[in-house]
Amino acid sequence: MRRSFLKPMFSVIPALLLVACSAAPADEPSPRATSPATTTGASPASSATAPAEMTEVSVRLSWVAVGYDAPLLLAYQEGWFEEAGLDLTIGEGSGSATTAQLIGNESDDIGFVDSGTAALAIAEGVPIKVIAGMIQQTPLATIYRNDGDIEEPADLEGKNWGVAPGSAATQIQPVFLELAGIEASEVNMISLDGSAYVQSLLSGRIDAFDSYALEQIPIINIGMDGDVSAFEWADYGVNVLGQGVVANVGMIEDNPEILRAFLEAFARGWEAAIEDPRRAAEALRAEFPDAGGGNTDVVTEQLERTIEKLHTSNSEGQPLFWMAEEDWSDTQDVLLEFGDLSEASPLDTYYTNDFVPQE
Repeated sequence: MRRSFLKPMFSVIPALLLVACSAAPADEPSPRATSPATTTGASPASSATAPAEMTEVSVRLSWVAVGYDAPLLLAYQEGWFEEAGLDLTIGEGSGSATTAQLIGNESDDIGFVDSGTAALAIAEGVPIKVIAGMIQQTPLATIYRNDGDIEEPADLEGKNWGVAPGSAATQIQPVFLELAGIEASEVNMISLDGSAYVQSLLSGRIDAFDSYALEQIPIINIGMDGDVSAFEWADYGVNVLGQGVVANVGMIEDNPEILRAFLEAFARGWEAAIEDPRRAAEALRAEFPDAGGGNTDVVTEQLERTIEKLHTSNSEGQPLFWMAEEDWSDTQDVLLEFGDLSEASPLDTYYTNDFVPQE
């Protein structure tokens, strides 16, 4: 199998942690770690058992590769996608809204997209559906320095708040503002590339920014010896599902066996990552050495924080990736009341559990 491991196939706005990646001190790479450019022509470990006929499938991440992408890379590196007959191409992304559009216009086959952002895209006519719930408790948060005068969300009024147009956080932020009692007109919103967030925060240009706490806090506090905290939006009633796997509705109708095979191999990656997060972190850095600022400890903690958010109280005890109707109802309700969703739709407009592997 040709290891078709690609960087983004379009001009990507640098994502949330590129600056952090360049600034953070790196630990020693895994023995398996190589530059993505050198992997072409190599084969996963189990290639001898691969089917003769392979189906090419392109996967688009939501941002640059981070800890919660490690299970995908572990399954890839172990050859589990190849065993399923899939020749995977993986590309980094530039935000959930952009990835949703790429799957909607069939530029890629499968994408990782924040579920609330996916719902908004679907309501606007983008032909996608969430086929697996990965991060089911929203990891969105407002991250701030501990050396200032911010102790509660209302303290953000009068402060400079970094936002990245097109990100999942931008789509859902009005919900947090309302529920946390923050007057939007009293906050100075500054548009930035996601790559500028960390340096802008640490330099004092901004006082806070929105991102995944499980992603950014390890980068700053471990990788950069910083001191930041976060207001986790879920703690303030932002009951929206986090990142999911999306597919084009045409692919769902015409090629369900591909999606089923993908999720079965992906679930193997998650199960192995839950058992040994560091092994998965090393697999991620083997293909994306700059992940976590080049620091395996950062990637490992990102993944460990993610593992805590794989289920809600409604999906607990169900198979990995299974989504509860109640959680989708809560997500739609939040978007209707506070977000940009103008009208309710049947919940199966947004998601399906038909492809979730059964235990």
